Amino acid sequence: KSGKTVALISAILEQYRTADGSSVFERIYIFSPSIEIDDGWRPVKEFIENEMGVNTEREQVYFDKWDEGALRTIIEQQKKITKTSKHWGEKTPLHRRTGDGALDTLFIRGRHMQISTWVSSQKLRLISAAVRVNTQFICIWRLRNQLELEAVLEELTALLPKQELLAMYHEATKGAL
Repeated sequence: KSGKTVALISAILEQYRTADGSSVFERIYIFSPSIEIDDGWRPVKEFIENEMGVNTEREQVYFDKWDEGALRTIIEQQKKITKTSKHWGEKTPLHRRTGDGALDTLFIRGRHMQISTWVSSQKLRLISAAVRVNTQFICIWRLRNQLELEAVLEELTALLPKQELLAMYHEATKGAL
């Protein structure tokens, strides 16, 4: 299992829990090419099926390929749920649409529909600008090349000076293989 997968699994099964131990999520959807072949996902699948009570024979929550249509359907379903539960009508969006991809929509408007979105990627620059600027936290492991390191440092320089970020990166990854 990669560090990213371990972190995602830990977050789902251990970190995002209420005081009584139940999940903070009503539904978890996993889009991962390794969902059916990586045994690391087994505890998450058991959690979804047994603890959350999702009948995965009737409802698809695991996707081993990127499915833009399925993601748009999930967004629309959650939008309806949120509108009903909050009794709020259509309001002017707080953000202008900067991209028309479903993932962009999740990061730009998802929080207004009570949707939490996690992205795991090996290359920061493959993630759209709309997603990158709306990201609330980022986990970084030892990067494989200087170009990726420069991209990460550049993305975060609004928070801290580049040299300070670089020092933090070196401290966090020293001894990592």
